[in-house]
Amino acid sequence: MSADQPKLPAPKRGPRQTTIVAIVGVVILLLIIAAFVWMVQANATATVRDIFIIFMAIVSLFIGIMMVLLVYQIAALTKMLREEIKPLLENAQETVNTARGTTMFVSEHVVRPTINAAATMAGVTRVVSLLGDLLRARR
Repeated sequence: MSADQPKLPAPKRGPRQTTIVAIVGVVILLLIIAAFVWMVQANATATVRDIFIIFMAIVSLFIGIMMVLLVYQIAALTKMLREEIKPLLENAQETVNTARGTTMFVSEHVVRPTINAAATMAGVTRVVSLLGDLLRARR
């Protein structure tokens, strides 16, 4: 910050935000305590393990389905690139080659003869000018 810019005060938490943070903290603490009490019981650990295994199986199934969808999307993208983008690139290359040919044709049949004619006219003009100077100098 430069010296001429005033420092802005840090935003303060209002009483409502503080209350919400406190409530969330208490709920999380109660959940942790309840989990420990529940796991102290004899069969609770096995139940939690079984629930976790079922949860992991569902997540693995979901990940597998997403992977299949990803492979399908990659296949569709490859097909699109092959069928749509490649012909567009070929047409663009053909257009560039046509423009190159047209440029060479115009260069050989229009520009070069025009330059030659202009050079010849400049030479003739210079010769006539020099002859005129010589004739004036002899008089």
